[in-house]
Amino acid sequence: MKTAIFQYYKAKDKVPDSVRIVTSRFKKYADAIGADYIFDDECNNTGNVYFENLRIVYDEMFDQYDKILYADTDIVVENFEENIFDEDIKEIGMVPEIVLSGMCDLPFHTFPHIELEYRSWASRFSIPIYKPTFGSGSYLMLNSGIIVWTKKGREKAKKRFMDWQQWNNTVTHRHLKLDQPYINGQVQKHLQYTELPSKWNMYPRTRFKSGLEPKEINFVHYTGGKKEWIGDLYE
Repeated sequence: MKTAIFQYYKAKDKVPDSVRIVTSRFKKYADAIGADYIFDDECNNTGNVYFENLRIVYDEMFDQYDKILYADTDIVVENFEENIFDEDIKEIGMVPEIVLSGMCDLPFHTFPHIELEYRSWASRFSIPIYKPTFGSGSYLMLNSGIIVWTKKGREKAKKRFMDWQQWNNTVTHRHLKLDQPYINGQVQKHLQYTELPSKWNMYPRTRFKSGLEPKEINFVHYTGGKKEWIGDLYE
């Protein structure tokens, strides 16, 4: 099985230290699990920094791979031994957003006005809404920071996904113009998805109340303005 890890970051000036740390650790992880590592600093495929992760779907250079991991550049590898490609993936694998009572702050999709907007546009585009399999959230939202694509998933997405620009030019709320709401709608409508264990895309332990921190973490996602912590914790 041929595998790859893909990351990108378009810098205005120079690549931040946090991104340098993240990419160096993912390169080390790729070497450890026998995967190719691909980094792009141009974002020439879509021209949009939020949607460049879709390059995996449309760029023929990825056709040679059986599975491809996309990882945001605010996610840090903590466990270099466990291979994410050993997970049993249907067509695509993503980690559900975690909504637990022990969290100090919740994901943006749980905010009532954003949920209302998403449900409205989902109805307009015939996108299904599912209940989460765990936690207390009112609807399923898969986090797009970690995505494992299979060859079959890529092929189906290329044929069936609506054009991301159509979505982006139609929705009005700024949070819905990010990649995650679009990818969720298309994945849940068109692909057989696997909900990966949260250890592959976990919030920092500081987002949980004392005593309720997760025990097992392979990848830590420093989202929500936490990127600056990466340099202090991993340099």
